[in-house]
Amino acid sequence: MTRESLDELRSLAAGCPATRFRANGLFVAYCGVLTIVFEGFDDCILTMKDEIDRAFPDLEEEHEGSMWPKVTLAVLRDSERLTEAEVSRLRDVAEEWHGAICSDADPVTADELLAVEYGCRSLEVRQRVEHLPLQSRAGESPLPPHHARFVRSVVGQFSRDRLREYHAAIDREGHRETHYREPVTGWSLVADVAAEQMPAAYEVLEAVEKAVPGKYARLRPESWHITVRSLDRAT
Repeated sequence: MTRESLDELRSLAAGCPATRFRANGLFVAYCGVLTIVFEGFDDCILTMKDEIDRAFPDLEEEHEGSMWPKVTLAVLRDSERLTEAEVSRLRDVAEEWHGAICSDADPVTADELLAVEYGCRSLEVRQRVEHLPLQSRAGESPLPPHHARFVRSVVGQFSRDRLREYHAAIDREGHRETHYREPVTGWSLVADVAAEQMPAAYEVLEAVEKAVPGKYARLRPESWHITVRSLDRAT
């Protein structure tokens, strides 16, 4: 990213108030990626994403994984797969811990975004970080109904009555530990999430380890983040 590009991003971020993310629950995404998913991006952040697309027409098309807000906690180890029975056990964990994850008392609040030049896709290696402050006032921008419905449709794939058909997506090849940790450089726009903002996460990870021992590699908590948009240029 050039200095001019970063200044443009900083200006766009300054037009948004600090934003809140309310947890929706534990969600096993495609390829078995273990996440805590949130109800959605507020209207201001969605508008900012559209403005980024207009300001930077040479960016890659938005990746599916940044269209809904989530924090990736762990990924399957290389060559590991989840059986239907193991996915069902993870559904049990999601149900057991839903209340703790989704407590309304402490929504995740972001008062800045970060433009990160990463050294691996998990962002556990960061070569450069540019801080993009949001407005100091806490945002009350609503979730657009169409976006909230979209996020619910994504999360609904992991519902108890759809696990059998969803298993094929969880069982896809790729996006294992090496994909996230191998040396790769690029830029991403993110909101960092401190471990103390998700106090149930460590216990959830322990519950997952008991349910499916040895399957998952945990990402380092200091790298936990919500991806807003990839900033990589199309090739």
